[in-house]
Amino acid sequence: MSDKVATFVKDVSSKFQGRAQVFAVSPPIETYEDGETFDHVVVSAVSGPYATETYIFGANAEGKILNWGELEGSLKGVVSIDAALEEAGYEVTR
Repeated sequence: MSDKVATFVKDVSSKFQGRAQVFAVSPPIETYEDGETFDHVVVSAVSGPYATETYIFGANAEGKILNWGELEGSLKGVVSIDAALEEAGYEVTR
């Protein structure tokens, strides 16, 4: 098992475009800008005429975005929640 684990919490797709899921991440993930850390993230995957991307955002356990800055692992041109978390170095557990 990896030192970094992302554990599925819930689906929040109804609040976003495309698919969106909340994960608890251990250790917490850090922002690029100021080093703020989050122990939960929302991973949003969307494919449409204007965007094909999967973004990771700092959030709370309910799925409310606390920081709209894209976190490490966010991918352009890829629609895969698991791939984005793996790119950030986390092993995904559901």
